[in-house]
Amino acid sequence: MSGFNWLRSLLKRSARRTGGETASQYLAQMAKDPDWVKRRKERADALRAKQEMFAQIERPILDDLAAAGMPALTSVYDLLQRPEEDYGPVIPVLIHHLRNDYHTRVREGLVRALTVKGARGTAGPEIIRQLERQGVDDVHTRDAMATALRVVATRGDAERIEMLMIDPRNEELNPELGRALRRVLRERKLA
Repeated sequence: MSGFNWLRSLLKRSARRTGGETASQYLAQMAKDPDWVKRRKERADALRAKQEMFAQIERPILDDLAAAGMPALTSVYDLLQRPEEDYGPVIPVLIHHLRNDYHTRVREGLVRALTVKGARGTAGPEIIRQLERQGVDDVHTRDAMATALRVVATRGDAERIEMLMIDPRNEELNPELGRALRRVLRERKLA
């Protein structure tokens, strides 16, 4: 079944299940339910509060990034949408802020922003140091750090990556750490 035919078929089946009601019709019907309206407003307010909290947490980082030549960011995650060549002058700023104890979501954003070839040789040692600090970050941030090492680690980091792999507390990271180690060891052979 081609893409559009498959989609049409899916929409028809969905319409049969909902009695032919469209999404806008469903939302109009739900808008008449005061409990649903109240829950929707509470969710929107909670989301807005969370966004404001993260904006406040990230403000020092964003100010330093702007001072280093990276203006117009609303979050460290905005860097993930920018071409890698824009990063040059802000890599030291990102590394500096990674040393601070920000919320784990912010730290994950910093690590993901550092996962660029331009950070190779400068970000690896700090990311390894952060991985050596146990219990600071959640599994997503630690996984992002291990993944980042595949890009930013150098042959000088090989021994420390091996030590991370030996530590049983890093067992869930070993696949990514192993990939990072294999890459730097290949690099070592080529040099």
